[in-house]
Amino acid sequence: MEHFYKNLEGWFTFPHLYSQLVNVLPEGATFVEVGVWKGKSLAYFIVEAVNNNKNLNIYAVDTWKGSEEHKDETCIVNDTLFEEFTTNMSPVNEKTMRPRIGASSSTISSLLSVIRKPY
Repeated sequence: MEHFYKNLEGWFTFPHLYSQLVNVLPEGATFVEVGVWKGKSLAYFIVEAVNNNKNLNIYAVDTWKGSEEHKDETCIVNDTLFEEFTTNMSPVNEKTMRPRIGASSSTISSLLSVIRKPY
């Protein structure tokens, strides 16, 4: 799959780190990106996983409300950040993603316990 992250708005200056991470994560490992904005770095990570035939559990965690410095961004004012993220992920959605919106505190606790578990 061809990388498309460069076409997305956002910040991502560490592709080598994500490439190395995909290579060292064992099959079935869990990766969590906290604060995904419009998905630029996550798009890179997912394509790397697909291209390396890695079956990983990949989670995108965000409030979809932006932080204080983004309050005047059009996507925050119009409450369309999640829609933009979903659109940006469309090249990988059908094969790799199952979006879930909202999470209970028990779901978050379960996720955090998975994150803390050593590999």
